[in-house]
Amino acid sequence: MNYYDLNMELIKKNHDYLYKNLIKDGISHTNRLDAIETVKARDGENILLITYKGNTYRLNSMYRPAEEAKRWSEQYKFQNIKTVISMFGIGNGIFARAIIERMDESQVLVLYEPCYDIFIHVINNYDLSDILSDKRILIAVEGVNDFEFHLAIQSLIDVTNIKSQVQLIYPNYDHIFTESCVKFFKEIKDSMTSSRININTIIKLSERSIYNLFKNLIYLPNCMTLNDLKNYIPTHLPAIVVAAGPSVEENIEDLKRAKGKAVIFACDRILEYLLDKGVEPDFVVTVDPMKERRHFSLRDDVSVPLICTIHANHDILRHHVGEKIFCTSNFLVKEILNMLGREASNIPTGGSVAVSAFTACVNLGFKRVILVGQDLAYSGNVSHAGGEVDARGENDYILIEGIDGNMIKSRYDWKEFVIEYQDLIAVNPDVEVIDAKRRGARIKGTVVMPLNEALEQYCPADDRIESIEFGNRVIADRKIIDNIVAYLEGYIPVLKRISDEAETAVRKCNIVIRDNGRGLSGKNINDSLKRLKQINSFIREQEIYNLMDSYITSVTANQLSELLIVSENEEEYNLSTFQKSKIIYEAVIDASKYIMKMIKEAIEELKNHG
Repeated sequence: MNYYDLNMELIKKNHDYLYKNLIKDGISHTNRLDAIETVKARDGENILLITYKGNTYRLNSMYRPAEEAKRWSEQYKFQNIKTVISMFGIGNGIFARAIIERMDESQVLVLYEPCYDIFIHVINNYDLSDILSDKRILIAVEGVNDFEFHLAIQSLIDVTNIKSQVQLIYPNYDHIFTESCVKFFKEIKDSMTSSRININTIIKLSERSIYNLFKNLIYLPNCMTLNDLKNYIPTHLPAIVVAAGPSVEENIEDLKRAKGKAVIFACDRILEYLLDKGVEPDFVVTVDPMKERRHFSLRDDVSVPLICTIHANHDILRHHVGEKIFCTSNFLVKEILNMLGREASNIPTGGSVAVSAFTACVNLGFKRVILVGQDLAYSGNVSHAGGEVDARGENDYILIEGIDGNMIKSRYDWKEFVIEYQDLIAVNPDVEVIDAKRRGARIKGTVVMPLNEALEQYCPADDRIESIEFGNRVIADRKIIDNIVAYLEGYIPVLKRISDEAETAVRKCNIVIRDNGRGLSGKNINDSLKRLKQINSFIREQEIYNLMDSYITSVTANQLSELLIVSENEEEYNLSTFQKSKIIYEAVIDASKYIMKMIKEAIEELKNHG
């Protein structure tokens, strides 16, 4: 088997998305070379020689390329656990191998090759089987699967390793492919920003999310799910997602015309404004655990069907009198819905209810989605419809690209929402997305078109619906509710055992910390580590731990972010680890007790359920 066939077989096996894009026609190649060849170094090793924009570059040492790569790699430290190493440039793999030799099993190497010509030449002329077979390695080639690099960086960074990132540049690649190098580091910077926002969101919302979950369990016996909704929704019509941007004001009359010709999904914050203007949407969407009622509606007679997560603000659900349609599929909700004979459904939720509404539309099967009020930018200092002024529009703003190509004022969170939209559009190429605004942030992948034109083009007058009817459904009886109560009661002894185990862990940590203070740092460490490992395994094996995790993260984010950072001084590292671990175990105890309390309250409410 020649090098190309060997390498392509391994790419197909281990890097499926890269393989599918490599064999596609019409790939948009970047950084095209004038020439590329493989020559021999003095020690007989194959090395790369390229010509780019009239300049010739040797990409490896002419004498001992492997030794050169080893020396180069030694300037970097990879001692931290779960480190994500991002490398700009693959070349012929020699420098990557020098890094791989120094990695442990917890670490990941993300390789980004900016030049398609180099990658194709290398898989034709070099054996990359060791690199392509290594499960710790992700590979992206610009113009082929660079979107996979974007997704990988975002998914790999979390609270435990955000302080342990390492970025590398293949020697001279930054001088040869400067624009791509800037793009590479911008992607990493944006991903780090996203991760910090996600961590801050967990810190802010975790306790309230758990509270809402157990308070909202009372609605599950009579609810619908997004999967249920698929049986009633007319997906041959366009969906319109109405967010709360200032441009909604100029679209009110067109939204009135759209009623019956499209299915209108309103975001929570715009609902009251629409109702005041005489526009009743077909659905309203809310996902934020801390969304205030005043940013939904202060009315007590809102009957617009509500699409929500189980974590959405209980106060909103309590005052809403219409159909509730859940789109959450955690283990608890899934099991309860199974008892009710329903299939759980799930949409990923971030910081934007509009993005969640868009995702719901895609999940339901709409092939055309029209975005309204998704400005994601200031209009002067106005941030939302109704003339709501945000003082940050005066000084604390960023600049992003507008739909006309000019830079406009926006916010960091809005920029994140633009990226979320672009990611969703990229992975759903069969869905046409129309951005119905005359100003605002550019969302790549959308067709910019005024709403009145979109309605004329995609909503013919003879194709309309009067209303969406859900029909009669079976409501849970007392026996099923009793089964749900018994299911929840089963978690109380589990949580008690988790709390007891965590208390044991705290005592073990205290012993080691005390001994260290007495100069007995070596004593009891091995026994304590062994016992803590057993405790950790037990806690993580419990299904309910999935619910506790965000609570623990919110309380111990600082400790978690430093727990995997390894000090060169073993004694200091051991002491620091036990000190941080103690705080984490104390958070486990608090989480256990809090969830136990919420389960007991939910049980009482279900027992009193009519």
